[in-house]
Amino acid sequence: MALRHRLQLPVEMVVLLRVIAMSEGLGARLDPDFRLFEFAAPYLQQVWVERNSPTALAKRLVQSTLDAAELGIDLPQRIARLLSQVERGDLAFDVRHEGLRDFTRQLQRMVNRLVLTILFSATIVALGLLMIVYHPPVWERVGGWLFGLALLFALGFGAWLMWSIWRSGKP
Repeated sequence: MALRHRLQLPVEMVVLLRVIAMSEGLGARLDPDFRLFEFAAPYLQQVWVERNSPTALAKRLVQSTLDAAELGIDLPQRIARLLSQVERGDLAFDVRHEGLRDFTRQLQRMVNRLVLTILFSATIVALGLLMIVYHPPVWERVGGWLFGLALLFALGFGAWLMWSIWRSGKP
């Protein structure tokens, strides 16, 4: 289901879920009446109670208060430095998207191939129409050779195009 909806779970969560699934399967093999969640419920309740006990909440509240106080002390100095950089014109932002350069390079190659294919197809259609409409007197002697050369060129270009498409699909 995660793949179908393109969800990315943290690695730790995936490992935990695999361990739970394997434990459930192993427990069912050893004892068909084994229920992992019924077995683990008291331990999970104990952990939940310990994490949400008044002393644990008080510790987290004290730590959060200390962090907020430290931020309150440091924040004015940081803002003053930031504003002075803005006033001097020293503040610059450099935004880079990871993988954008590779994506644009790959997109450019695909567009180039598409343009080549369209131009080649248009040339073949134009030559075919020209062969149908225009029959010069020399055509009977040279037409077969020209058609053979055009066919070899088309086959070579098609083979090159397929090879380059196949090669670009490799990592």
